[in-house]
This record gives sequence, structure tokens and C-alpha cells, in this order.
Amino acid sequence: GIMADSPTQPLCDNTGGKFGPFGGQLLVGEMNSGRMIRVMLEEVEGQLQGACIPLIDEKGLRKGNNRIAFAPDGSLWVGQTSHGWAGDNGIQRIVFTGKKPMDVYSMQITPKGFDLTFTQPVDSSALNPENYNFHSYYYEYHKTYGSERMDLKANAVSHISLSDDHLKVSLELDTLQPGYVYQLDLGDIKGKSGSSLDNRLICYTVNKLKK
Repeated sequence: GIMADSPTQPLCDNTGGKFGPFGGQLLVGEMNSGRMIRVMLEEVEGQLQGACIPLIDEKGLRKGNNRIAFAPDGSLWVGQTSHGWAGDNGIQRIVFTGKKPMDVYSMQITPKGFDLTFTQPVDSSALNPENYNFHSYYYEYHKTYGSERMDLKANAVSHISLSDDHLKVSLELDTLQPGYVYQLDLGDIKGKSGSSLDNRLICYTVNKLKK
């Protein structure tokens, strides 16, 4: 219920920028809410892992997002079904407006924490530790349906640095463990243009630590 209840079809954005600045990343539908998820992967110690973040959250998108496909013009067609869940039935088309969103472009693990790269340069609000609320937990895999967040705990940010171009924030945490999800709830980080973040929830699954 944090990122998705019933994720559906994954699709790579191979539109070459026609759908926006997230080329090469994965999009995943969601049945139970008006949400489309964006997945950014990286290879660490020979294994794929990475983060997910909402691409679209509500904003006119219906539920039941089961099948997705890109048209030649780079627009995204979304097929929706109820199919026994609390979905909707229909088709919607999502078109990139040409305006670059203010969002997290990627989240990558480092030996001591994570690097966040933004789609637009950020201002000094990105150096405020109160804007980074981390929690870590894991899920149990068992025959019973679902799992609570196990060993849920807060993670303090011990150091923050900002790149010269103001696009990348490097965060160091007190602890970093493999086998855990690191959920980051972002605060009021602003772009240098004054724009606010489109999405503030991002979750990174750590399978391997970076040496």
C-alpha cells in the first residue's frame, strides 16, 4: 500500500525523449489507484537493484491500469480494467507537455548512502536535513498473503552535499544494510526556478551494498 497494491505490466520508455526526460527507465501500471510507477535500475555487485517513484499520482488518471503501450508519437496509451479488483474500465492517453517536470531523475546507492539526481537544479533547500525522512524495513516472504514492514526504523542523515551544477544531492546515512527497503519521504525541496517537487515518495531496495 506504500508504492502499489497490485502492480501490472512493466514497459521501458524507449521513446527517445518523446515522453519526457526518463528514457531507458521502466514504467509500471497499478490496479488499485490512479498511479503510474517509474522504476530506475542500476547494477551493483553483478545484481540489478534500484528505486521506484510515482510517475503520475491521480491527476486525472483512473484506476485499473493494467496494460500500457507507447504510440509512435511517444504518447502512452493506458488500458484499464476492473477484473475483479477496485479498478476502472476504459482507455486513457498520456502525452508529454514538453515542460520538464521537477522530480527525482535517479536514485543510486553509494558506499555510505545515496545520490539523488534531479531533473532540474535545486536551491539551498536541498541542504536542509529535515527534507530527508528515511525509514528502512524488509518484507517477509511466506505462504500467508502480504507482509507488514518488518524491523521498521528511522535512519538519520549524517551528511549532505550538493554538486556544483545543483543537480545531484549526496546523502550519507548512519547505517546502510543489504536486504532492506529504504523509503525516503522528501520535504519541501525547491528547484532554482521556484518549482516544487512533483513526487516526494521514493523507495530503494538494497540487495547489495556498493563497495
